[in-house]
Amino acid sequence: DESVLDNIETRLLKWKKFFVSNDDNFGTERQMGLFGELSFLNNIAAKQVGFEEALSSWVGADFDKQDFLFNDCAVEIKTYKASKSPHVTISSAYQLYTSKEKLYLAVYSLSINFQGLSVEDIIKSIEVKIADVESFYKKLFSYGYKANFQVELLKFKIDKILFFNVDNKFPKITPIDIDSRIHNVKYTVDLLKCNEFLLERIKL
Repeated sequence: DESVLDNIETRLLKWKKFFVSNDDNFGTERQMGLFGELSFLNNIAAKQVGFEEALSSWVGADFDKQDFLFNDCAVEIKTYKASKSPHVTISSAYQLYTSKEKLYLAVYSLSINFQGLSVEDIIKSIEVKIADVESFYKKLFSYGYKANFQVELLKFKIDKILFFNVDNKFPKITPIDIDSRIHNVKYTVDLLKCNEFLLERIKL
């Protein structure tokens, strides 16, 4: 039946992404991405909903539409280098589209700093605070992290965190905006022009 075939195809694509990402290609961009998601989990989500719920809500490693899915809202995490203009790349028409009541964009401005933290530092900090360590590491491995990396793990300093309310007026491309024959959409948002959507904080 068609639904079974769809489920099989989705599972195969997830495994494909798992194996493709499970190599030693864990460069600056991927480290920044994981750093942003782990920082949000550790410092924002866990403080509001607890570590166990924050961990279960983290679906970015499962290649879902957004990085975090909570009961009433979804959160997409983005990072950019502090030395560059605050532009973020949206890699699909679904990243800023959700059926949840609210969708937030959390953006981390990062700089490489030897006095900062690496993804491994944050992982160790989270590991001692959760019960289901195995589930946590499964998500890390799916993201492309390895405990025995042969690559240098950079240390980052968070210079700024910006929160945006992604409502109907926020500049975005969603599945309902494009022809169904278009399968891949990737675009860049200039955050300097999105001040009207800025929030001081978000409630999960």
